[in-house]
Amino acid sequence: MRFLRKLIKWWFVFFQTQRPDFKVTTTDEVPVHYRAGIVYIVGTPTEPWLLTFLCPCGCRAEIKLNLLAEEPPYWQFKIKYKKINIHPSINRIIGCKSHFWIASGRTVWHLNRAQTKNQK
Repeated sequence: MRFLRKLIKWWFVFFQTQRPDFKVTTTDEVPVHYRAGIVYIVGTPTEPWLLTFLCPCGCRAEIKLNLLAEEPPYWQFKIKYKKINIHPSINRIIGCKSHFWIASGRTVWHLNRAQTKNQK
């Protein structure tokens, strides 16, 4: 029953029609000052090399995701209807230890997030 409740909660969070948690902007260089809710695509329009944004848990940590396939680990992104999808998931092993995806501009938390937060 607990699994079913989590699955239903995840479904509603993933497919809700509210505005996205993240908007996207492009920049030539890594920003000096970050704004919450913004994913910065760093590089040229044809050759982006980095995604960077503030952690959505609220800890204000700067997350930097490599986009260069020749330098693992690396992430990929797609923008559809002005909403960003990033994969694979982002799993912080230091700091807040958040584990999440960004799908359709929304933060989708890993199901074990509460357990991870309690282990700090």
